[in-house]
Amino acid sequence: MKIERIELGYWYPLTTLHLAELQDFFTSRATPMHLDARRLVAYRAKLGIVSSELKLGELEYVEMHAKSNINVRVFEDGLVTISDDHTVLREDIKELADYFQKSYMPAVRYLFSVGAPTPKELAGIDQEFPCFIVASNCQKSDAIKILAELGVGLEFELDTKDMALYRGGEFFVVATKPHFTGAEELIETWIYFKEFKGQLHHYMNLHRSVWSQIEAIKEQRFIRGWQVRTQRSKLESSKKTIDLIESRIGQMDLYMGTRSKVASAKGWDAYLSDILQFRYTNLEHAHDYVKSLWTMTQDYVDSAIQVMTDITAQSTKTSVQTLTVISSIGVVSNIITYLALPKAPKFSHTGEQYFVVLVLVALFVNALVGAVYSLARYRINVTALAKDLDHFAHKRR
Repeated sequence: MKIERIELGYWYPLTTLHLAELQDFFTSRATPMHLDARRLVAYRAKLGIVSSELKLGELEYVEMHAKSNINVRVFEDGLVTISDDHTVLREDIKELADYFQKSYMPAVRYLFSVGAPTPKELAGIDQEFPCFIVASNCQKSDAIKILAELGVGLEFELDTKDMALYRGGEFFVVATKPHFTGAEELIETWIYFKEFKGQLHHYMNLHRSVWSQIEAIKEQRFIRGWQVRTQRSKLESSKKTIDLIESRIGQMDLYMGTRSKVASAKGWDAYLSDILQFRYTNLEHAHDYVKSLWTMTQDYVDSAIQVMTDITAQSTKTSVQTLTVISSIGVVSNIITYLALPKAPKFSHTGEQYFVVLVLVALFVNALVGAVYSLARYRINVTALAKDLDHFAHKRR
């Protein structure tokens, strides 16, 4: 038995435009973004780049070779694989994980720090790297020993005409057969769909958390006036997050069709469904479902913000009406006084005092109305929120 290489994988949505920027960074070309040149040099030095090349295939990718025989592949759809030749198993895995977390990811985060955050950064998704150990002449007993060395037991196994796969936790032992040369591409496809599924699940859980926060406001039934501004700020912050996540979820499936066609053309459908317990159509349906959840969440937060706006408008309307009444009383009083005079009035010190008193009274009453508003309890219109959600549900049918 011989371990050929060890490979870690990661994915977040990118495009061929990002790939070109990454290649420019790897090869020390100037970047059009307003980034600190000295920091770019420092990040590049930490990566220990030996060479980098843009290559064409079913998907474009950049292949970068670094010191310590580390090989990095970044595909236009955002898939990243990092591998090296085997020496000592645990040390190799730690070296790759450290390189990814301490060298590669900080550099990429800074390179793409201008603009909206990447999905995993936005959603706070933990970075878990499925680890693949590719071995030749590997029997089941050998695979079990490898997994035991990594502190896990055998949880799943699959034996096919091309290879055998043994899984324990996040570790996969891929025992290739002599005639099979597509192990690297198959592993890349596995990583893509496994990460895709994992991110959808995280976004679904995040939806539940955001929805609960909004619902907590709704279930108060009543709210004090002084709480309105704080609650509205929270809701508007949630709305910004929802907008970004909804857009990112919409970008997730841009390359799913391409990956699906490549896998189908190579006859890998069975491998993916058996190992990931997920078929392409199911993955598409899950993506549509999670996307619709966030659209509903968007409607929900909009309705909650509107409720807070209505309460604020109610207070403003009351203040305006109060000031109108005070002003009207002052105007009518002056008109009556002027009509009783035998000649046109002149400016006097008494008149100025009267005007100042009137303004002070108006300010006092307005402050009093504001204080009453802040202490008053307002009913949250739960019916309006329910109607908006019912309207959304009818639109979906």
